[in-house]
Amino acid sequence: DSKLTEKQKILDVIDELWDLGIVVVAAAGNYGPGPFSVTVPGISRKIITVGSYDDFRSGRGPTGCCIVKPEVLAPGSEILSLSNRNNGFVRKSGTSMATPIVAGAVALLLERYPKMKPEEVKLRLYNTCKRIPSQKDRNWGIVDVDKLLGII
Repeated sequence: DSKLTEKQKILDVIDELWDLGIVVVAAAGNYGPGPFSVTVPGISRKIITVGSYDDFRSGRGPTGCCIVKPEVLAPGSEILSLSNRNNGFVRKSGTSMATPIVAGAVALLLERYPKMKPEEVKLRLYNTCKRIPSQKDRNWGIVDVDKLLGII
């Protein structure tokens, strides 16, 4: 099946980037291949997959391989974004709105600690997320930028 081969190629390239020391952050997806499932490339066991904690459509794991995904959650509902209509702005919701928040937090972390390896970034996220007791088996919690950067 060509779609399966295409998905595997995407996953292989992303894993290679991670192995080369590049932190990859991806959206979990909103409607996945199945109800509440995580889409490619978010199913990769190596990368950081982001879900929306305030949007009911956010994909969630575990994946088919029993990997907790998304690992990290961020606000993703009614986020002000750019548009080529409506005076240049529009409100959007979903994991594509939550992912830039985590990617930006990771960029700030790497600016502060440029020699951090992707695994170290992922571990730091794990150790600094604000836990949600009702979601403890589904994800690590909500990104806490201040804790991530060691500000508090």
